[in-house]
Amino acid sequence: MKKPALATLGVVGACAACCTIPLAIPLLSGLSVAGLVSIDWDGLNLGSEVATAAMGLVAAVLVGGGIWWQRKRKATTACAAPSGTAAASPAPAGSGCGCSSSPKSKENS
Repeated sequence: MKKPALATLGVVGACAACCTIPLAIPLLSGLSVAGLVSIDWDGLNLGSEVATAAMGLVAAVLVGGGIWWQRKRKATTACAAPSGTAAASPAPAGSGCGCSSSPKSKENS
């Protein structure tokens, strides 16, 4: 395969990733919502097993989201600046956790 063919393939792939996929996601979600609205919910007969599985799935998603949110919040508070004076703390705030807000040393810059 020659380099121009690879370049053309790369441009086509980049266009698909950059333009087509972000434009297709709202279209597909709109079609999904339209499909849910048009379902005859009264005529749909769901068994108790399906309802139980759906409630378990919703509970698992909520618990997982809560745990993720708590861990994220704990990580941001661990990297926050201390409330005491700067002279009292030996290390700069956030230097041990690798936060993007941690100050850089002056000898490296």
